[in-house]
Amino acid sequence: MKLTLGLLLAMTLSAQQAADWLELFNGKNLDGWVVKIAGHELGDNYGRTFRAEDGAIKVAYDQYTDFGNRFSHLFYKQKFSHYRLSLEYRITGQQMKGAPGYARLNSGVMIHSQAPETILKNQDWPISVEAQFLSNDGELKRPTMNVCTPGTEIFMKGQMVKAHCTNSTSKIYRGEDWLKVEVEVLGGERVRHFIDGQVVLQYETPQIGGGVANGFDPAIKQDGKLLTEGYIGLQSESQPVEFRNIRLLNLSGCMDPRSPRFKPYFVHRDDTQCAPAARGPGIYPQYEPDDSSGFVSIFDGKTLNGWDGDTTFWRVENGEIVGETTPEKVVKVNNFLIWRGGKVKDFELKVEFKLSGTNSGIQYRSVELPEVGKWVLKGYQADLDIGNGYTGNLHEERGRMPGHVVLARRGDVTRITEGPKYKVLATLGDNRMLRGVVNVQGWNQYHIIARGPVMLQILNGQLVSATIDEDTKNFVPEGLLGFQMHVGPPFRVAYRNILYRKLN
Repeated sequence: MKLTLGLLLAMTLSAQQAADWLELFNGKNLDGWVVKIAGHELGDNYGRTFRAEDGAIKVAYDQYTDFGNRFSHLFYKQKFSHYRLSLEYRITGQQMKGAPGYARLNSGVMIHSQAPETILKNQDWPISVEAQFLSNDGELKRPTMNVCTPGTEIFMKGQMVKAHCTNSTSKIYRGEDWLKVEVEVLGGERVRHFIDGQVVLQYETPQIGGGVANGFDPAIKQDGKLLTEGYIGLQSESQPVEFRNIRLLNLSGCMDPRSPRFKPYFVHRDDTQCAPAARGPGIYPQYEPDDSSGFVSIFDGKTLNGWDGDTTFWRVENGEIVGETTPEKVVKVNNFLIWRGGKVKDFELKVEFKLSGTNSGIQYRSVELPEVGKWVLKGYQADLDIGNGYTGNLHEERGRMPGHVVLARRGDVTRITEGPKYKVLATLGDNRMLRGVVNVQGWNQYHIIARGPVMLQILNGQLVSATIDEDTKNFVPEGLLGFQMHVGPPFRVAYRNILYRKLN
């Protein structure tokens, strides 16, 4: 069998991920889990509702005489924000007498749940989002891996979902066979439900709100608060059910490639997880990860105050600057949302971005061209594109030759001496391999450092291009900062956490 480089890399990454999955259930006991049953104190596993038997966590009611609205949940000890949860379940036996009809052949797993210690004694459901598990018999015919929202709200395609439960597109599953399911959670951005590797449901922006949950602490239910992290809980609401092979792949962690704890599949940066460098012998000191000391925010998270652009395309949404075109609203010439806080000269900029379609860029040390159009800029640009062919390049918008010119490709250290020509002094890595630094489907961070003729572009902690501009005729030492609205098919780009530091 002939292995291509791409296939070999994919196999290596798959093997690495397999080794990194965390087993949440040890197959023997409930260590690491805590029970909360409505009407009972935290930790009171009334009637051994949850038990570990035969390598599975089982929900049973053989020691109950009455259900008594004892809606129950078994919570894992640790909270998570960005992860992929995998488990198998099967719904078995007869529903407990006296329970509500909607709970028959019904269970689920709660995500982004409130902390179990904050759930009051008589609270029925935790404030959380539920991936709902349903089975069927001769009377029932329902999909599974649906979503329900006790004390929460979700969005689909930009619109708040009014229904408490929303069906997935899954097949109809019957009987007591084991079914493997997965839930992918990306903080407060997006949640996807999977069966057999296929997406059956997707929703966005989970937040506290709505009804259904009862008996909660009002201080916990802060309607409108975005849910970016929380606990995982297995549900029991009168129907015997079993869970096994409960595993989790954490997608949040160290994204500094220099750290031994770096993982290429991470999508959420948490450099507190980076291992400190070992102290070397002789003159080599211990280093500390970079931070944002001395930076100031140039975006208030609520308005476009301090920014200037065409509000047909630019708006603020969920703490992000969003640029968007549609088939009805098209861009005829590349234009920019310009920061009016002054010109940037020697500086550092840190900004997170997420792109959905086409192309955008971060313009710096640029000048306006009113003769071409309003909000049109010329100058250096940290490029980004949905195809991930140019992200990391240093481009020059309307630069030293008609149109646009590349001053440094991703992976290159270049020196410019005359016109658009440049020399490659060194490489920072293979351009194709550096594609892996970019999270095409999620958030990334650009870190730009410009001092004199030297410009460094860093993506997610990896230096991807470096340029020395010694072209005395064309070098521009200072100018405006802006975000690009690119011509072409409809697309959406978002920027957030925009931090600026002036260098002395």
